[in-house]
Amino acid sequence: MKQKTFLSRKNLTLRKRLVLVDGFSGSGKSLICSILSHLPDAEQWQMDYFYEKISVLNYLHKLQFKSAKALCEVMSDENIYNLFIGRNVNFRASDISSPLRNELKEKYLTRLKKPDKVTAIREILKTNPILILHIHYIFGYSKFLIDVFWDNLKLYLIVLRNPFYLIDYWYSTYLSPKRDKKNPDFFQYILIKKKLIPWYTREYSNVYLKANDFEKSIMVVTELYKRIIKMFNKLNAQEKKRVKVIFFEEFLKSPQNDVDLIKKKLNVKTDKKFNDFYKKTIKRSKKTNFKNNQINFESFQKKYSKDLTPKYKKIIMKMDKLYTKFYKENI
Repeated sequence: MKQKTFLSRKNLTLRKRLVLVDGFSGSGKSLICSILSHLPDAEQWQMDYFYEKISVLNYLHKLQFKSAKALCEVMSDENIYNLFIGRNVNFRASDISSPLRNELKEKYLTRLKKPDKVTAIREILKTNPILILHIHYIFGYSKFLIDVFWDNLKLYLIVLRNPFYLIDYWYSTYLSPKRDKKNPDFFQYILIKKKLIPWYTREYSNVYLKANDFEKSIMVVTELYKRIIKMFNKLNAQEKKRVKVIFFEEFLKSPQNDVDLIKKKLNVKTDKKFNDFYKKTIKRSKKTNFKNNQINFESFQKKYSKDLTPKYKKIIMKMDKLYTKFYKENI
């Protein structure tokens, strides 16, 4: 019998502490990531879609786990190494994932002058840095990244926001509807009945294809939240120690408990630089978010009363009960 061959990184991965920050678009992940990036030994958070793509391929049974694990391990090593030598760092001032927007400009400009390879790897092995990966929609569909990074995974943060705010956000900002060559995006799609639809709609593709854009928005958010809650409740005790749900609205009101838990899990102590950035960022975010109209279950029904059919009204009522229960259990 021919022996199967797999990719492997056994005993080759660099030391690093990994933090995954997952959730729906618009849920507040970037705020959390920016704060985490100022922890001692932390690196600028990375919005790298590679990990999402690999996770989706694994979810669709198109990529074998052992090889996928090796790819993720080598990619995370490359992320850390490149950050330490200032390579591929995002210096677009207008981009939220750039250190220029995160007051970390000098840190990465200084690294451009350092000799690479040996010096960088020595620093990595000595400091055991914190790599923060910003991802979308994975938890709830797959625990692939938990299994892949288990040895180095210190924390998997799931950022949840009121689902009715997110449905409104998804629908009103046209994240769900049509995309074409004139309005491209970089989502991953699957081909069902000669139609391109988002990968995460596979299991309800028949209903999704028949729905209008408003109904699709409800469907996408409610299905993800149902799956997140189901997967979280099925985690074993050891896995739950590394997975933390952050309710965004509560985090803005009273962030210290969550920050203290994160510090404990990562075994770090904060300094004045972190505290100054953290307080300033929370203050600014409170002003922005609480100034904007915050959609909840009641205001959502009122806003979309003419669009809600009995079927979808029933769906959002169930979602409200499920989310409220989960919130009370995990706040």
